[in-house]
Amino acid sequence: MTEDKFYKAFEEIEKEVDRILESPDKEDLEYIEYRKGAISEINVTRAWLKILFKRNKKSLYYSTAAAAVVLLMSVLIFAPTKDESVIDSMIVQEIMPADGSVTLQLASGKIVDLSSTDNAKELSGGVVLDTKGGEISYEGITNDNDDETILDQSAEMPNEYNELSTPKGRSFSIVLNDGSRIWLNAQSKIKYPVRFGKSERRIQIAGEAFFDVKHDPQRPFIVETTDYSVKVLGTKFNVNAYDQEESSATTLISGSVLIPMKTGIENVLTPGDQLKYSRSDKSISIQKVDVELYTSWIDNNLRIEQMSLEEIFKILMRRYDINVYYSDDISKSEKFSGKIPLNDNLKIVLDQMSKVSNVDFQFEKNLVVVKYKVSK
Repeated sequence: MTEDKFYKAFEEIEKEVDRILESPDKEDLEYIEYRKGAISEINVTRAWLKILFKRNKKSLYYSTAAAAVVLLMSVLIFAPTKDESVIDSMIVQEIMPADGSVTLQLASGKIVDLSSTDNAKELSGGVVLDTKGGEISYEGITNDNDDETILDQSAEMPNEYNELSTPKGRSFSIVLNDGSRIWLNAQSKIKYPVRFGKSERRIQIAGEAFFDVKHDPQRPFIVETTDYSVKVLGTKFNVNAYDQEESSATTLISGSVLIPMKTGIENVLTPGDQLKYSRSDKSISIQKVDVELYTSWIDNNLRIEQMSLEEIFKILMRRYDINVYYSDDISKSEKFSGKIPLNDNLKIVLDQMSKVSNVDFQFEKNLVVVKYKVSK
């Protein structure tokens, strides 16, 4: 039944393409010939055109149908029309990611908006701000123990701590002075020293972050969350520690990490392991997982595997300025698998999800109303 609906939707697309291309007038042909270069600029790999949604583990993705969508978009975008009202009717409602400001709170308490390169002069010497790449770097700042002017090597100079914060809709990365790179997801914070000391490298996070830590056997890297700390020498891992969630988790991609708990138990993770901590009953579980499901957000995608709609919207609400209302409880449990772009028009994404599922989405400004489809 779902397959039939999927095929029908794309049959309608193909018919629409044929209708538009069947009898273009001379003006249309001249215009399309002129805009050939522009048509080639359409990104046919846009994530929302290749969303792979599966239900009951059965694939519903067909490359020919996707090609039809691309062709239709080419026609709708670039073929001219003399009727402006027709153009207006083709405009797709947009629900784009929230556009807040990434901020950096300096040790002095001053808050710097990192959305403009004009603010770079407010940062300390050696700090590089890349607004286009969405990154701030401290690599040019040396460690205290590398400073040859320090006479007493047993003491460390007083350090400065900065705090990087991302708003809803934005992710950002930071390169610490030891060369470790950290990606910060939306609505997250990281507090870190401008220079690491001689004995350890310790930072604090709230929210979600992906770490690519430089190996340094003399100075372990320690990530503090409200639930536990993660201790490493050099590795790649993801920490999800949003305060409002029922649980927090650490997922290891490479290397190894040590997670000591307040109970005295030390947990060692190997690649592919995920430690999940339940805040309700203080329990711990470790299992093997598909790490891409927990790291795809770095590339501004959300890869999901049999994830409920309720869980999906929890993530999307950190990226988009939306509220969600469920008209029934059954729609919350509808499950999806595939890949959802996190920087694209959410309206298009949800329309695609509706076509291959039992739920409909209605939009009223920033409110998304979710309804379970009634069988006819």
